[in-house]
Amino acid sequence: SGRSPPELAQLFESLGAGWILFTNIDVEGLMQGIILDPIVEILSAVNIPVLVAGGITTLEDIDLVKHSGASGVILGSALYRGKISLVEALKMVE
Repeated sequence: SGRSPPELAQLFESLGAGWILFTNIDVEGLMQGIILDPIVEILSAVNIPVLVAGGITTLEDIDLVKHSGASGVILGSALYRGKISLVEALKMVE
């Protein structure tokens, strides 16, 4: 589309979206951790909740996303491969 993730998030917000799901496909499934910059940029661009997916590999990644101001995370490969315990992840967000 030629638009950056923050620009697209703003567009969807202006069209009435109640929340944004940001999946960083550059790191999704690679088990190498998150890239925080685009998350922070999107959070700064909109006033609606943002859920984050893609690259979350450790409990520390969850903590970084939590402290960035995101509303939540979606776990994939790290959960399926046993790298993150669902019980431990849930404890972090309680």
